[in-house]
Amino acid sequence: MQGHSLLPLLGADRSLRRGALFGYFGGAINVTDGRYTYHRFPPDPRSQELYQYTLMPTHIWEPFTPEELAGASLARPMSFTKGAPVLKIPVIERSPMFDNYGPGALLENETRLYDLADDPGQNTPLCSPEIEEAMTRLMRDLMRTSDAPREAFARIGIEAQ
Repeated sequence: MQGHSLLPLLGADRSLRRGALFGYFGGAINVTDGRYTYHRFPPDPRSQELYQYTLMPTHIWEPFTPEELAGASLARPMSFTKGAPVLKIPVIERSPMFDNYGPGALLENETRLYDLADDPGQNTPLCSPEIEEAMTRLMRDLMRTSDAPREAFARIGIEAQ
């Protein structure tokens, strides 16, 4: 998660960022620029390459199982880990994340673009290759800035460049 102070915005008519990333573990990676939202799903959520990165090998309420840790490796430090490498743990079908939050729990898997000005409830997807390409570039830029691992780009079919 990244944040900025809102104090510079008080009394100003400007924004602090070009867009924001959001999403659901193992599902779509989403981006908004305030006007549009773009929800990009992996082509096949159940067979994607998916990892959890952590400095502490526990799920919220329980430790990782030996079966999950068997495939773990050390990954390069991320900008927010202050130089410490992180554990890269593959999500397997027996991982709690698989069915609770990940590919096994997904109800949706269709990439979509919405115009928030005309459709604030995001009820009718928009078809605009030009806007989709612009939102894909924004997504890629924000993912790079956020230290997203290479496979995060690959799983949704975006070149990391």
